[in-house]
Amino acid sequence: DADDGGPGIRLLYTTPESLGSNARLRDALRACARNGFLTSIAVDEAHCVASWGHDFRPAYLALKDFRDDVAGHGVPFQALTATATPRVKEQIVSALGLRDPALVATSLNRPNLRYEVIRRESVIGGGHSE
Repeated sequence: DADDGGPGIRLLYTTPESLGSNARLRDALRACARNGFLTSIAVDEAHCVASWGHDFRPAYLALKDFRDDVAGHGVPFQALTATATPRVKEQIVSALGLRDPALVATSLNRPNLRYEVIRRESVIGGGHSE
């Protein structure tokens, strides 16, 4: 119970859609924030709040209200994305109501990722080649 001994959960993954549709989850996280058990919120794929994302993932827009609820309890809020132009970054900051954010950009060079082309025989008529 978040109101008396802590939830015993060290890491929780959820989606904006689940957070938006599950009042019990929101209430539990608010109680955790209020009692000092919520140490950080990280939103991945934050570019979904940009103008093109309003129809694609509208639940991302509701994250601002949740951020407002927990911000008063000193819970840091991180918005993460690998695909943000300067305009999209501005939209993320605005849509999530981030105040004085620290914007961090890293290199797009990712030595752990690579492209590979694998050649195969052509497939005709939807069957499999052997």
